Amino acid sequence: QRLVVLCSNGMTHPAQAWVELVRRGRTNVRVLEDGLDGFVREVLTPPSLRPGASDANSAAALAAFQSARALFLPHQVPAPTQPATKPPATFARLATDPAQLESPTIVSTTWVAQHAADIVVIDTRDKAEDFAAGHLLGALHVPTKHLRGQRGDVADELLPRAELAAKIGALGIDADTAVVAYGGERLQDPTHFALVMIHLGHAKVAVMEGGVKGWQAEGRALVVDTRTAVAKTYTASAHSGVAFAELADVQAASAGGAPLIVDVRPADAFCGDVSTEARAGHIPRSLNRPYTADIATLDAGIFWRSPADLEREFAALGLSKDQPVIVTCRTGHQASQSWFLMRYVLGYRDVRWYDGSWKEWALRSELPVETGSR
Repeated sequence: QRLVVLCSNGMTHPAQAWVELVRRGRTNVRVLEDGLDGFVREVLTPPSLRPGASDANSAAALAAFQSARALFLPHQVPAPTQPATKPPATFARLATDPAQLESPTIVSTTWVAQHAADIVVIDTRDKAEDFAAGHLLGALHVPTKHLRGQRGDVADELLPRAELAAKIGALGIDADTAVVAYGGERLQDPTHFALVMIHLGHAKVAVMEGGVKGWQAEGRALVVDTRTAVAKTYTASAHSGVAFAELADVQAASAGGAPLIVDVRPADAFCGDVSTEARAGHIPRSLNRPYTADIATLDAGIFWRSPADLEREFAALGLSKDQPVIVTCRTGHQASQSWFLMRYVLGYRDVRWYDGSWKEWALRSELPVETGSR
């Protein structure tokens, strides 16, 4: 006489069971729509982390979430009840501001202003019109797409090292040049440029925290004048400073190998709800940690969150600084932000970057795909 709900990760198996039970005369059986993955996504995910989250009806959504969590996950520590207001975004200023730039790091806008005469500054924003409308004095415009191209049937891959070295030399950079990259609304733009430099063996590179907004928030002006770089010959080091994960490495990890795979795409792309690639979903056995969870975008600029908070959240995901990790996204662009953070801020010892990422995996129809959350 009681209602029975059939559930699994998705709806296929419960639907098969439902057909058989109805054939046997059962009328009290239902199938959980969207399966357990959808249930977790729609009911047991904090409202602030769901796609399209807003302040509208936030109190009611939070109350419903807390009630569901207490009912379905009683073994977990309950969320705080009735917070007074939505807490402000937390962030940290992580600039090391060294006397001389000798290794990959983060620097402040103040440091850039003080060292402007001794460094090459790179504006990594995507749009030429944004650069033309205003940029840091002496900055050169190098969008991410300038350093990427087609590799086989996969688009948006890093150019070969020789081509990258030629492009970097054309910017007036040689092995002794200190280089600082900054962005606009995205940290993955300057971190991708930093990754390119580190890949060439260049240690004197930094990301300016805050970006353009941070520069302006501290009362510094932008300029519209442009300059032409005096080209130099750039010779790449014999060894890359980037640990790459190739397709075969990711296949081995997905099949049960040692490295954990962390997919930093937004949750809806990871689950397969949206896709712009050949297939939707994610690499089997990968974990989802959206790159947006690592940053705070404020009126004063864009910053990483507190390392203490990030370390705690990464550990809760099952990550350890001593174990190998592969970071992936859609094209490798977003993953560069997570790679830089884990390697040069949090101190992970073996972080491998998968350039091909989901775009390459999805193209290979023989490779398995999973959907739903994990």
